[in-house]
Amino acid sequence: MAKLAGVSDDTNQNRPASPERVGPYRIEARLGAGGMGEVYRAHDERLDRWVAIKHILPEKSANPRAWQRLRREARAVARLNHPAIVRIYDIVKEDEGDWIVMELVEGRNLDRVIREDPLRFGQALHLAREIAEGLAEAHAQGIVHRDLKTENIMVTEEGHAKILDFGLAKSLWPGREESVISVQGSIIGTGHAMSPEQTRGEPLDHRSDLFSLGSLLFELFTGQNPFRGEHFIQVAARICSYQPPPVRAMNRRVPEEISVLIDRLLEKSPGLRPQSAAEVVAILAGIAATTSSEAGDANLLDSADLSALGRSPGPPPEETMEISTRTTATRIFVKTLVSAELVEHERLAERVGPSRAREVVSLHDRRVRALVGSFDMIEAVVDRGLLLLFEHPVEAVCFAQAYHDQLSELSEEVGVELRARVGIHLGDVFLRERTRAQVPRGTLPVEVEGLAKLVASRVMSLARGGQTLLTPGAYDISRYVLLDGGWPAGKLRGKAHGRYRLEGIGETVRIFEIGRRGIAPLASPRRSAWESLLGGISLRASMAWRRRRGHPRFSASRG
Repeated sequence: MAKLAGVSDDTNQNRPASPERVGPYRIEARLGAGGMGEVYRAHDERLDRWVAIKHILPEKSANPRAWQRLRREARAVARLNHPAIVRIYDIVKEDEGDWIVMELVEGRNLDRVIREDPLRFGQALHLAREIAEGLAEAHAQGIVHRDLKTENIMVTEEGHAKILDFGLAKSLWPGREESVISVQGSIIGTGHAMSPEQTRGEPLDHRSDLFSLGSLLFELFTGQNPFRGEHFIQVAARICSYQPPPVRAMNRRVPEEISVLIDRLLEKSPGLRPQSAAEVVAILAGIAATTSSEAGDANLLDSADLSALGRSPGPPPEETMEISTRTTATRIFVKTLVSAELVEHERLAERVGPSRAREVVSLHDRRVRALVGSFDMIEAVVDRGLLLLFEHPVEAVCFAQAYHDQLSELSEEVGVELRARVGIHLGDVFLRERTRAQVPRGTLPVEVEGLAKLVASRVMSLARGGQTLLTPGAYDISRYVLLDGGWPAGKLRGKAHGRYRLEGIGETVRIFEIGRRGIAPLASPRRSAWESLLGGISLRASMAWRRRRGHPRFSASRG
């Protein structure tokens, strides 16, 4: 039976009956529905061939953007002529809308193939190379797919790969009509198929597809998607911050060269990825040339692996690692960390006296306990202040704003100004717990380890009183939900503060702020003594270098 990738069977009896004819094409059967259109099997009576014909869904027909997207798909793919890309034959305009006539591909999508058949390594390598070759051809024509995933790859009955559904394709070259359709800042794509820059709504180039190719190849060689999650925000967070384990660590049957290539494709920074699909093709060709026939015939996944995959999404993302003893368990989680503390709390006794200070601190702690209990999060053990772990950056920002509000109310109540500084970071952490049942909703603090804990603390230390600072992953996800009208009356504002050095962190980090308009500082964070020292050293070194180079500012003649 013919089937198209990205097309699902649908038995909904409420849909209108399939048309009998579209132009010269006789409709034979409905194959299913993709994101923007219904697809039918049809016969071209002029050329006596079977085709697939796609029509915008009836409920989408009044949407001019959907029409633009359908026409864009046809224009983009019609320029491509490659065995690994589905061919576009025709566009038919009828009273009820547009129809795209395309090559009918007999076979199954790659997602089904991975889960239903024990692929041999040679087969997987062959499919990977064909997909990369098709992508290289699209990029050479100035087209980015933007939705490359296993569901959009068809494996023909002869075992060849075909890339389908260029409905999200975008022309890279200026002057093309397609370039005006994408609105800056909008997110277009399918969750797990996105690149980090795509989840942030940034301008894209062909290297975004290379990240998606890396995700696809990860799934092809391991049977698992590297960024699977329960919902879009969780998937987007993992794409932006989570570094999947090497493919070879998950499947020892995969050669080191494949594992290294996929690691490179999944780099968060586009500049660190291979710079072209043609480069990927060359690497895969080299691996194929040195693969023995025995290695090529070996199964990638055995029956037990396929059974574990089953037809379920698999374990939740946090189950990526577990090191257990009889009393404790340590797991790797992707969490949003909130590090917070009162500003100058150690001087409170000097300001109001010891007795009054203890009373104020007690009132503060009771309010914080109530606030923490109202959020779904995990509380971590820290020497001072708070360290809270949230599933979503949005929830973390909401907590921070609620904490600032509580302090404002408490300040008026006790007649003492109380302000907190908050740092938010999205990253991997190790959690040590006693039992799984003891950690929900902050009922039992857990121990947290990992670089993310240090980053959250260092970001918090940069903040001024009343300020909430975030690192890029947490900020990028939060701003789409909260800053674009998601907060009442749009009262939240975001601001970029540039790059800062964090003590104990090997590289500079971009710092952002989210706060209430007219209340939050929205001012440059303060610099730590450690960073000021480095900045002073850097400035003195720069001035000395300019003097040696004869910079005009430092080479004025002496009178």
